[in-house]
Amino acid sequence: MPAISSDPSLLDRLVERLQSKETLDLEFKSVQGSIGKSVWETVSAFANTSGGWLILGVSDEGEPIGVGNGHERSKQFLDQIRNSQKISFPVCGAHDVEIQQVSGSDLVVVRVPAAARRDRPVYVQGNPYVGTFVRRGEGDYQCTKPEVDRMMREASDVATDSTVLPHYGLTDLDEGTLASYRRRYQTQNPTSPHLALDNSEFLRAIGGWRRERERSEEGITVAGLLLCGKEDAIREWRGRHLIDYQRVPQRNSEERWLDRVTWEGNLLGAMDALLPRLVEGVDIPFRLSGATRQDQTPVHTAVREALVNLLVHADYSETSASLILRSPSGYEFRNPGSSRVPESDLYATNRSDPRNPTLVRMFRLIGLAEEAGTGIPAILKAWRELGYRSPEIQSERYEFTLTLRQAHLLSEGDRNWLRALSDQLSEAEQVALVFARYEGVIDNERLRGLAGLHPTDATKTLVGLRDAGHLAMEGERRGARYRLSPQARALVPDERQADLGLGADESRLRPEEDPEDSEPNLDDSDLSLDDSDLNLDDSEPSLSDSEPNLDDSDLNLDDSDLSLGDLSPELRPFASQLSEIARAFMGRSRVPTSERDAVVLRLCAVAPLSAREIATLLRRDPQTARASVRGLVKSEKLAQVYSEPNDPRQRYRTVSLDE
Repeated sequence: MPAISSDPSLLDRLVERLQSKETLDLEFKSVQGSIGKSVWETVSAFANTSGGWLILGVSDEGEPIGVGNGHERSKQFLDQIRNSQKISFPVCGAHDVEIQQVSGSDLVVVRVPAAARRDRPVYVQGNPYVGTFVRRGEGDYQCTKPEVDRMMREASDVATDSTVLPHYGLTDLDEGTLASYRRRYQTQNPTSPHLALDNSEFLRAIGGWRRERERSEEGITVAGLLLCGKEDAIREWRGRHLIDYQRVPQRNSEERWLDRVTWEGNLLGAMDALLPRLVEGVDIPFRLSGATRQDQTPVHTAVREALVNLLVHADYSETSASLILRSPSGYEFRNPGSSRVPESDLYATNRSDPRNPTLVRMFRLIGLAEEAGTGIPAILKAWRELGYRSPEIQSERYEFTLTLRQAHLLSEGDRNWLRALSDQLSEAEQVALVFARYEGVIDNERLRGLAGLHPTDATKTLVGLRDAGHLAMEGERRGARYRLSPQARALVPDERQADLGLGADESRLRPEEDPEDSEPNLDDSDLSLDDSDLNLDDSEPSLSDSEPNLDDSDLNLDDSDLSLGDLSPELRPFASQLSEIARAFMGRSRVPTSERDAVVLRLCAVAPLSAREIATLLRRDPQTARASVRGLVKSEKLAQVYSEPNDPRQRYRTVSLDE
């Protein structure tokens, strides 16, 4: 049976075709007899994460060895997936299974969709506590009991915030906070019949007081306590309740923070205490609406929505703290509880699946929240109006992070380059081209989030740029991605910041200020938070385990020519040696994390390198390079050359055995 190396494109073509249909994780399995335990563990992992492609009949070395009779094996798979002793929920149907021939061998290709929240956990062996798996990086990981319990809790259609708290009553609520809420409610709803109700009936009307018929019990709900409860009552219920706000200074400052609030009280009080701090110093230009001055800018709108989003969507069943950072470069909002809506839908739709629907309604009734599902789109719209780089959303490891950088997407250099391409480009076309220039690739989903376009309009924009010769398309249909064309590349100024597919120069993404006075990069900053104040997740694995599975389109490199033009001059003497080591990555679409890290260590043993230079050498996305570096620094295999983690000159060297 020929190995894939002797027929270099057959299996890769199959993978490329699958990824063009739907960009999902990918796993090979060697199956020649019965379908083994590891196959079902991977099905569980894919279903409990984001879905994936499972190709049966390929060895660990990437050789298509076949499954024997493809029809028998596919029937066996479909029969067993309906067997609850094999797997708890039949996530795949007949339409998800197909037979492909590669090098004369039958392969069974299975599309495993992500299971709906209500169907998780999907587990094997008939026991969720030993048979539930999730996907992390390129492997399947068995879930711990708390992780399984969390999935079960999230699967419930009964909102946690509507639960009645036994033995809690009106005396556990802060009278001043409740009075403040009622005043705001009256302002927003001056004709509401609820204004005449006493406190308990008013709370019932807004969801803060409820009767549970099955238990014949009534009282304060979780939402009511969180909204306006006394601090000690909230602490008695939750154990540890903390919203940590920090305003951090510029990087070279000797102060750890300029302002800090460790809020342990109710959510309405948190809103009143933190929102003024978040918008303090924001310039308000003189604008009139009719005869009234408008004191709200897009920054105010975005920050308010981000704060509300954190307060109403956090998972208060967890004990982790919520964290809010403000620095000269922008804002970061982090809360326990990943989004119930896929990230792609957060960028492009108003889809909503709130964890705490009662809290959302309570805030909306007093004008502090948009309609359900519109909060994130409102933030994206506000940031676009300001011309800032698109907000970054991360929703993984059961934590949601929203980063708002006050860095302009288009610099003067970008505008000059765009004018050289064409003076007829629309705003959406400009955004697409600049993003492709600095991030290497753009697709329909990303452009929708950046420019607020309908999927059809995003496709028209990208296809139009391709037809005009500015972009080159890779893949087909839903999986199509676009890179700068050779003609567009040729017009990019020969500057160090012009990475062309290796990410924007970090300095470009900071505010326009003296680099020596710049502040930490929010997602890379080492804040050294006290464990007593912030215990987010001590069990989180190394970030190097979460490398995306890149396909050949991410390499975009001629094996015979490794250009080192993007490297700093001091590395030129080592060019030949670095090039030789980097060739191990050339033309390879799937590289194990351990092998990737080994190559990074070999490179940094030759000369200290920045994360950006590592990305250049490996022709990988800079995010992948940074993830590898973080993991290796954490495991003490790499060391920082400069003591300050966010020093713009930062390089990394391999730690010797005798250190």
